Amino acid sequence: MRFAEEAGLVMNREAVAILQCSADAMRGGREHRAAWLRSEGRVIKDADVHALATESMFDYLTDLLLSNYFFDDDIQMLGCYELEGRVHLVTSQPYVDGDHPDWAELKAGLVRQGLRDPYPNCLDSVRGPSGMGVSLLPDYTDPSEE
Repeated sequence: MRFAEEAGLVMNREAVAILQCSADAMRGGREHRAAWLRSEGRVIKDADVHALATESMFDYLTDLLLSNYFFDDDIQMLGCYELEGRVHLVTSQPYVDGDHPDWAELKAGLVRQGLRDPYPNCLDSVRGPSGMGVSLLPDYTDPSEE
């Protein structure tokens, strides 16, 4: 929370609750609640940092930045707050009407963005996101190897 305090990103929990109540609630996951702000065409997410499926908040924020970079997303960190000793991260992103792609579609899209699967025969690579540990890397040649 020190970073949020220094950056002026500490949010008032009651204000977040009011914002969520004024929006259309959406199905969230174990780690977050989501609401659609129809008038702005955006979704607001309130994520419990302790329940995220990443190693740290740094990793989660890095994933958001990578999504912005590779998919031209517009995910924004609005701030965070603490509730009952747990840190919550609040983000927003454009609302997308549609279905989530399956792993094959997602992987094909990543490959189109110039990423490659470093372990194409690995079982985790086949299983997809539920396998945790799946990675696609930029197609990069180390200049020292040339």
